[in-house]
Amino acid sequence: MNQTLVVITLILVMLFGAYFSLDRQTNRIEEYESGNIHRITELKLSDYLKGEKNGVVKTYYETGQLMEEAPLRDNKKHGSVMGYHEDGSLMSDGTYSEGLLEGTLTKYHPDGTFKEIGEYAAGQRTGLNKFYYPSGQLESEVEYENGLKHGDERIFDENGSLKIRNQYQKDVLNGVQEEYDKFGNLISQREMKDGKYHGMSTYFYDDGSVKSTNMYANSQMHGEAVWYHPDGSVQSKARYENGLQRELNRFVE
Repeated sequence: MNQTLVVITLILVMLFGAYFSLDRQTNRIEEYESGNIHRITELKLSDYLKGEKNGVVKTYYETGQLMEEAPLRDNKKHGSVMGYHEDGSLMSDGTYSEGLLEGTLTKYHPDGTFKEIGEYAAGQRTGLNKFYYPSGQLESEVEYENGLKHGDERIFDENGSLKIRNQYQKDVLNGVQEEYDKFGNLISQREMKDGKYHGMSTYFYDDGSVKSTNMYANSQMHGEAVWYHPDGSVQSKARYENGLQRELNRFVE
């Protein structure tokens, strides 16, 4: 009799241990209103019973297609996280540390071409970030610091030609803005302050000679404006106050 009790006890202990083995998981399931699965959080049962939420969270489109798969550490994304378009193609690939993006985040268009290559530190954009047209052609590249645009921004057309060059300080346009035509010729060069045109704006002919110069204050023409002929001679001059023309002088050749 005693031997039978011992055997039964050993069996129960083994079953109990297997049930609570390190490999066992508990799943938390969230659904859309339609009843389709929206998110499944797979947690290690042994950790969960100790109050630690470690495992994997999988998020789905309502169609059932996997949207994102992310490892969890203490209920925060930690490790390599993959995102997917609704057609199943790769949408994003990045690394998290304790819930925050860290390092390079790469995003893709559905056909696999780059959409964005960004650098992150503690969840904030940093350094050079690049953005792409669906064709794969570079659309813009921007310098970031602590999640804000800070430094040069270059915007390109779909043929790869530089269109606009901006300068930012803490997410605000400050410095010189340059605009180019599709042939790479400089069209304008304008000073900016606190996101507004402020200071000298210079416009150019295709050969690079000056077409006009205008002074601005708070994005309104304020001060002297001069227009030139292609040979460099003065065509006319005007004076502005807060966007209103006060004087105009024309010069006859």
